[in-house]
Amino acid sequence: MNTYFEIFKILFPQVGTFLGRGGKELNGLNKNTEPTHCRVHVKTSRLGYRGDRRDHYALSLDFNGSLIFVELRICKAMSSAGYEEFVVMHCEPEAIHPDQLQEYIEKSYANRLAKIG
Repeated sequence: MNTYFEIFKILFPQVGTFLGRGGKELNGLNKNTEPTHCRVHVKTSRLGYRGDRRDHYALSLDFNGSLIFVELRICKAMSSAGYEEFVVMHCEPEAIHPDQLQEYIEKSYANRLAKIG
């Protein structure tokens, strides 16, 4: 089974199996969808090149008994797509010890987030 799909099913249980980008993209989101069953540590909203939604998230969730860290981005879909938004996972899901999570976010994600334009 595709690990990305399993994680997407937890975060976006209302959506079907519209996967792209080798499984790292889930299409078919409704407008203003937010991830569920997780803890959002950082959310940053930026405008896309068309002035559309481009929200970046750093979050953690329980996955098969482990705490994992995930970075993703939710964007507005093209008007011809047949759905309103999609989500792309921006890193390999990584198991993190709960005591190390905050340090990991500060060192790893915060540096990358500062570069997102």
